[in-house]
Amino acid sequence: MPPPGSRRLEFRPLTIAAIEALIAGDRGMLEAATGATFPLPLAAPPGMDHALPTMRDTLRDDPASTFWGPFLLVVRESGEAVGSAGFLVQSARGGNHELGYSVYAPFQRQGIASEAAAALVAWALAQPGLSGVRATIPPGHVASQRVAANAGLHPTGRMETDPDEGPVEVWERSQE
Repeated sequence: MPPPGSRRLEFRPLTIAAIEALIAGDRGMLEAATGATFPLPLAAPPGMDHALPTMRDTLRDDPASTFWGPFLLVVRESGEAVGSAGFLVQSARGGNHELGYSVYAPFQRQGIASEAAAALVAWALAQPGLSGVRATIPPGHVASQRVAANAGLHPTGRMETDPDEGPVEVWERSQE
């Protein structure tokens, strides 16, 4: 069961079929699988195309991980897909799950990522056994830093190395 969503957004599970349709560029199959319309040209949300095969394989290898996402962000009023978000279960560290989010360019700077991240963080922290949420953000990526801050995450001062992004800052919010 996906999180309840937010004021403007529904969180719809990105299924294996939807991810495969997105990889294949099959708009008809993707829209049938998600019940959403997608912006032109058809593409994964920014920075996600390289992660789609891994997401698909994770869902296939660990069906229980679907509880944590990935979720398609869909505008309630219009049915438009505006991005995706969710938690990387395999990155759980010490009871923390890692939040990821991405919004299509035409929908950026409208508070969508912040709204989705805040709703997902609140939902996740209400789940039993989860001690906190984390996000990793490339230094200087101000938009992502704002999204994390709006979701109640705080910079820890720690740096890690992400295989795709290089050095990243660690942001966290613990169970209160």
